[in-house]
Amino acid sequence: MDRSRVARLLVVIALLGSAALVLILAQQQRALAKAYAQLRLTSVVVRPGDFVPGFNGRTTAGDSIVVGEGPPSSRQLVFIVSKGCPFCRRTLPSWKLLAATLARDSNPGVQVVAIAIDSTRATAEYLRTSGITVPVTEFPSHKVRRLFRAVVVPQTLIVDDSGRVLYSRPGVIEGAAATDSVFQAAIRPLPSPSRSGQPTDSGLLARGASRP
Repeated sequence: MDRSRVARLLVVIALLGSAALVLILAQQQRALAKAYAQLRLTSVVVRPGDFVPGFNGRTTAGDSIVVGEGPPSSRQLVFIVSKGCPFCRRTLPSWKLLAATLARDSNPGVQVVAIAIDSTRATAEYLRTSGITVPVTEFPSHKVRRLFRAVVVPQTLIVDDSGRVLYSRPGVIEGAAATDSVFQAAIRPLPSPSRSGQPTDSGLLARGASRP
């Protein structure tokens, strides 16, 4: 074999090696990006098994309300919403159906409440005009908001009487299947303290959420 053929063969081998290295690096980059996305997600939403602090709030109707705590075996379905959020707007039909169905089916152990990120009165009117009539309150402090990890909206949470998160769904809720998954979680028998709650739906970027 002459030198020119050897040289060409070496070039081909080098190119193949470079291509394989690029492929390996691309796979590693995708794995790192996925791991970073999961890490970022845990910093902006609560997950089942987490605990949120209970707080006393005041609704736009002037009534007092306790969020994150309740009578034994009770739970709360919590909508975290911003009036200017386009993803919240897309979620309103599902929230409306959830609130209406729970009220119609007389589920006394499930309370539905909305927490406004911006003006409570404007948010209450915004929800009311969309057919959602639920108590609307606000976080009493930035610290409590951070403990709820209300960094992105919309968020749909179900918490038990001790503030333990049973269900967490960030981003848009659309369609019958997605809406029913929240409803079933709301009426499902409470897990024992040793269980971590129901799986979170963590497709934050795929479904859409925004920072208020």
